[in-house]
Amino acid sequence: MKTTITEWKKMNENSSNNPETNKQIELLKRYGISNYTVKNDKITINGDADLRKLNSVDKDFLRYTTITGDLNLSSLEAADKDFLKGTKIDGSLTLSSLTSVDKDFLRYTTISSNLDLEDSALDLHSLTTVDKDFLKHTKLKGGLRLDYVQTVDKDFLKGKTVGYLYLSGLKTVDKDFLKDTVLNGNLYLFALTTVHKDFLRFADINGDLELPRLTTADKDFLIGTDIKGSLNLSGLKTVDKLFLSDTTINRDLNLKSIETADKDFLKGNVIGGELCLYGLKTIHKDFLKHTTIQSRLDLSTTTLSFDDKYILQKNTGKL
Repeated sequence: MKTTITEWKKMNENSSNNPETNKQIELLKRYGISNYTVKNDKITINGDADLRKLNSVDKDFLRYTTITGDLNLSSLEAADKDFLKGTKIDGSLTLSSLTSVDKDFLRYTTISSNLDLEDSALDLHSLTTVDKDFLKHTKLKGGLRLDYVQTVDKDFLKGKTVGYLYLSGLKTVDKDFLKDTVLNGNLYLFALTTVHKDFLRFADINGDLELPRLTTADKDFLIGTDIKGSLNLSGLKTVDKLFLSDTTINRDLNLKSIETADKDFLKGNVIGGELCLYGLKTIHKDFLKHTTIQSRLDLSTTTLSFDDKYILQKNTGKL
């Protein structure tokens, strides 16, 4: 029986004359991936590649491969420096079990993601250290998660545009760390207790800024800063009356640990979301008189008297 042209095409559509490509095809089959196509000796995985159960893979498995979805290798414990050479990932890359990587591991790798800000684009949250050039040749459009990294070189993100940035273990940071960096999502810096007054001077943050353990801040720390999302400074206990001068906050402002505040502290400020002032113990009658709060004033756990709460709410129109 003769083979029809249609049958012949079907038999050969996922094959190659290139030995290296054929090796990759065999590896795809071994790892249980069937949603792939081959064209001009280039492999495309159409959709996600869920390989979370694998703790080791062949080093040539994904070289020069395009993945149109997410790549999940969350159990991978070690990877060759050329493992993702020439690889393009149109979704997230999860490598959450890797504790160390070569500085060239992501060189010439493209990672892009249109995911919500809370999803990871590049998840390397078990890494404890990263070389300053780790992302130098990497195109990264989504978020970056490096939970356990405690120190980073000041030029680590220079010239990069990323989604959200999760550096919750970072304990020290150079004042120029965010210079020439664009953040299109939230910035999480949960462990920082102190920062240089110019840390945000050149920052472009298009999401939330989370600094909940910051206990002190220079009066000029936020001067001229435009934060497109919320500002969490819930650890601050005292602030200068000019602390928020020339600062734009487009969503919530959390200052729940502040016990006292100058009557002009928020004068002329527009807060696009909720204002949290849980810790206030005393207020001036004109506090918040010239402040605009777009959402609500949260005084739910303060020890202020009923009359003081009423004064604040009256001043802002949030009765």
